[in-house]
Amino acid sequence: MYCATRYDKYVPAINPIMIAGKMIEYDLPFELHLFQDGEHGMSVCNNLSSYNENAKNLNEANPNVSMWVPMCVNWINKLFHI
Repeated sequence: MYCATRYDKYVPAINPIMIAGKMIEYDLPFELHLFQDGEHGMSVCNNLSSYNENAKNLNEANPNVSMWVPMCVNWINKLFHI
């Protein structure tokens, strides 16, 4: 599973799309989520992991990004029939 944000300053949004293309080419399972907003390195997007010294909680940019953890768990469970 790959998660990225459209306006990540360090990883261009096209990178996970290109990886997804290779996953398709090699018929490998994957899930890709490209979120509109959010900064690089948001981790699990909660108050403990996403504090920014510029005073704003990075989670405020897009609270939906915090859903990547349960989405990943669901995907792995489905993938391995758990």
